[in-house]
Amino acid sequence: MIRVMVLDPSLFSLPYDRALCGGLGAAGCTVSLVGRALRLAECGPADAQLPLDPHFYRWTEIRLLWSGRTHKLAKSIEHIVDMARLPTLCDRLQPDVIHVQWLALPLADRHWLAALRRRAPLIMTVHNSVPFHGAAASRLQLLGAGALHDRFDRLIAHTPTTRQHLLDEGIDPRRIAIVPHGLLPLAEARSAPHAPDDGLCRVLFFGEIKPYKGLRLLLDAIAGLPDATRVKLRLHVAGRPRMEMAPLIALCHERGFADQVTWDLNFIRDAAIPGLFAACDVVALPYHDVDSSGVLTLATAAGKAVVASQIGGFRDLLASGETALLAPLEPAGFSRALARLIEDAGLRRRLGANLLRHGTEAVPSWAEIGRATAEIYEGAIVDWRAERVGRSVGPAPRRA
Repeated sequence: MIRVMVLDPSLFSLPYDRALCGGLGAAGCTVSLVGRALRLAECGPADAQLPLDPHFYRWTEIRLLWSGRTHKLAKSIEHIVDMARLPTLCDRLQPDVIHVQWLALPLADRHWLAALRRRAPLIMTVHNSVPFHGAAASRLQLLGAGALHDRFDRLIAHTPTTRQHLLDEGIDPRRIAIVPHGLLPLAEARSAPHAPDDGLCRVLFFGEIKPYKGLRLLLDAIAGLPDATRVKLRLHVAGRPRMEMAPLIALCHERGFADQVTWDLNFIRDAAIPGLFAACDVVALPYHDVDSSGVLTLATAAGKAVVASQIGGFRDLLASGETALLAPLEPAGFSRALARLIEDAGLRRRLGANLLRHGTEAVPSWAEIGRATAEIYEGAIVDWRAERVGRSVGPAPRRA
């Protein structure tokens, strides 16, 4: 049985962490998710079983209402203190492997990786080949972020695009494994009320709103639609902003379609997500940078038509005209793709059905992902132990 420490200090990818921990548990691993405490809006019924150790940010998490600059500085200081305490936690948990999801403050974190690796081999899932998509919450998060991959025993990529980025960095291909991003659970969406058949096309832009996700591009594309097409569109923007929203809201008023946009600018609770996807006809992903996308997995599970940027991970994961429409990363091209979906309900239904079928047939379950990940752990443990003693030490601990 492999003891795994999954490390995500800020719980930056909490839905993924939940699913991965479940898959690893199904594969016979004993898992500890080391991060911060769950916030009230994040808690769900399944979290009673989440193996969470709230090691990080115990002081700043109860002071979330502080001003942005003060809170960022205090959180950075507390992060350094908590990372310094992490080897002691490792000594208590005795993990066979440490699986890093995110390094929240790379310039400081790099100094603790060696101490952690003395205790267990290090694995990292490279969610973004461009750290934080180049738009971190703090400039401190970008310092040193691109020079840490060579410190890990194994790197996990979700797509060939990410793997190629790592190869371009000079990473030994033997240390890179591809494990797909599984579908995030959304089973309830199938029984939720669906969008009414009233001739309108309801488009959903979902998730934390950051510059790289291209909301401005989507709004410019909507502004460029023919008037007769644009009146059939309704846009729902749902997610917590991580950027200034006033200019985007003003743009909608200036271009005359503000009454067609619903702004739901808050953290979206898990219980509300199925209804949002069930009520839409199209999910828009006008991203400027992507390796893999949790929102895409939600759209896949809900069987919704997708219009996405013709870039990176979307090219790996989607077949344009079959499972989605892929559009050039400029307003006119995105507008043309959006117009096709607005005007053709049959196309929307076909793309959504194909995407759901693809997700069901081609995307592995989380139990399969857990087994594949555990096999990566086993290889890393064998190599790490051999390195430590200078000779082969036999097989890694087997899964139950």
